[in-house]
Amino acid sequence: MGTRSFKINSDITAIDKMGAFLTGTGFGAMMGDKAFHTKITRSYFNTEAMADQKFKLVETEGVVNLYPLQFMKKKFRYFEPYVVLGFNKGSLNFYGDYASQLKKNTKKATVAKAKTAPEFGTLNACTCTCGGPMTDPDLYMTSPDAPAPSSAPAYSSAAPPSDPFAGDPDKEASAKPESSSAYLGKMTINRATVGGGVECHIPGATRFVNLFAEIKYGMPLSTNTGNVSFQNTKVTPQLTINFGINFGLSR
Repeated sequence: MGTRSFKINSDITAIDKMGAFLTGTGFGAMMGDKAFHTKITRSYFNTEAMADQKFKLVETEGVVNLYPLQFMKKKFRYFEPYVVLGFNKGSLNFYGDYASQLKKNTKKATVAKAKTAPEFGTLNACTCTCGGPMTDPDLYMTSPDAPAPSSAPAYSSAAPPSDPFAGDPDKEASAKPESSSAYLGKMTINRATVGGGVECHIPGATRFVNLFAEIKYGMPLSTNTGNVSFQNTKVTPQLTINFGINFGLSR
């Protein structure tokens, strides 16, 4: 079990400069010897239930624990410090009541993309000249039996939208209440992690049971999102605190 804390910077006002604090738990597998361990874990974290804007974080992490005292002399110790180096991939899911702000961001991104789209051709007016007079265009119809053009106005058969505020984010926001638990999107964050911890070893002949506590610092390497509304949303380095137990067989 453990905690994750970081800060969010975004052009979405509801979450800009917001500090996120998440708690959760995880599981994994490890192997190695007295000098180093390789560990792979999968963890799940949530914000506190009373938070205005909620986040869920799913992490997959691979780390190597190095035990410097074992490099000096390999022997059993009740307390063993270690260094953590690893890579972390997290999926941060956003929940909240700011869907109308996302629609505005999406609209802005669409308009900006349309303005920068290249033009592939230009239609110019005809500049040709004809040899004879053309006073009445109806005289030059290709077929004498062709029907005359109708002057009746055209009507659309499409029914009006059932939602009178459809397409207007401002009116939608004022007319419809938003749920504080609505899912809004997610982003993927890749981090390099470094830290340290200490293990408490419980003696055993053919098994091991280790209690541990560790603290890690995760530096973001890249962020990706499929939602254009979150394209300007970034996270600061993450502080991780973990407590747990390792157990298994030894030989």
